Amino acid sequence: MNCPTIVEQDEFLMTVAAPTPDQRWITVCVRPNANPQVAAAAAYSKIRALLTGENWQCLHERIFGSLGHREAILKGRASAGLSALDGAAPLTFVQGHPVWGEGLAGIQMQFFQPAQTDGRVWDILDDGQVCGRGWTRRGATYLLLQGINGMRSPVAGSREEQTVGMIDRTERILQSQGTSYGQVARTWIYLADILKWYDGFNLARNGAYAGLGLMPSAGNTGPVAFQLPASTGINGHNPDNAACLMDVLAVAGDPAARPHVLRLTNLRQKDAFRYGAAFSRGVILTEADFAQIQISGTAAIDETGASLYPGDTRAQIERTLDNIETLIAQGHARLTDIASATVFLKRAEDVSIWREIAARRGLEPFPGICVVADVCRADLLFELDGVALVGRS
Repeated sequence: MNCPTIVEQDEFLMTVAAPTPDQRWITVCVRPNANPQVAAAAAYSKIRALLTGENWQCLHERIFGSLGHREAILKGRASAGLSALDGAAPLTFVQGHPVWGEGLAGIQMQFFQPAQTDGRVWDILDDGQVCGRGWTRRGATYLLLQGINGMRSPVAGSREEQTVGMIDRTERILQSQGTSYGQVARTWIYLADILKWYDGFNLARNGAYAGLGLMPSAGNTGPVAFQLPASTGINGHNPDNAACLMDVLAVAGDPAARPHVLRLTNLRQKDAFRYGAAFSRGVILTEADFAQIQISGTAAIDETGASLYPGDTRAQIERTLDNIETLIAQGHARLTDIASATVFLKRAEDVSIWREIAARRGLEPFPGICVVADVCRADLLFELDGVALVGRS
């Protein structure tokens, strides 16, 4: 990836990755104790100023912050006049508390300038409401849904029923766009009170995926070709008070024109589906001029599926980075090619350990928003997800 642009202001540090002239991945990491509304206004104003030229379209937007400050954060966003760029694009707000306690932790956005490649962007609707964006680029077609939950499902009640409803709703929306859940490359799933029901969530997701024909056999010990998406499953409450919600990235359109999709396993980690979690460790989406490696939420889990180094945050962080390094090497990427990431810490005080390790590995300034969140297992203290971008000649 080309060296990202670094923007530093009193309220935030921003990285802007541009793997191609028509694309931008932007990550805003808010400074400790910054006023949430002021920080949001300053960050969005800067984003608008950076995107020079016409017709930049927002494809994906996610805000991590405290729900109690959501109204102030959105007021700051609105004051920046970002609608000139993003039109009616939806956004996902996840309660990811900053490491200093309350406020705005950060913002992640992806932009595309369709005119440069004769592409186009359109709104995806569900029951008349915008729920995502579709776009074409060099013949490839992508769909990105935001904030999908299962609360509108006719049978939604329990958390597990909401999970099935969320997946069913996603399948229905994708079918309206001419594709299906089998073409989903990536999901980001945020579960309220994850440690209370992660096993139930996995059982519900497994059942829904089996109904869609996506589940490989957990008992298969040989090489497996599978359709499971890369995924993050992490703690995160939401404004709708749903048990879970997710963002979804899928490929669509003519199969001959789709980006090449490679779903990854990891030599350092057991395939998650073999111990009951239905996702792949990562996915590489390759176009003619660049590739993106979607990195699933990754923690210190080994080749047998066991958690490592209980109580030792430093060792867990090191192992997580080693796991990711091995994973993305399959796409000829390094840790320094990560363009946007989320750093999940169970304990806020461990942020100093993370920053020390990141600096020692040459990763600072790292384009990762640090949030305090429970990971899927009580003994895991750290998780990281993200996207690495690699240019192709």
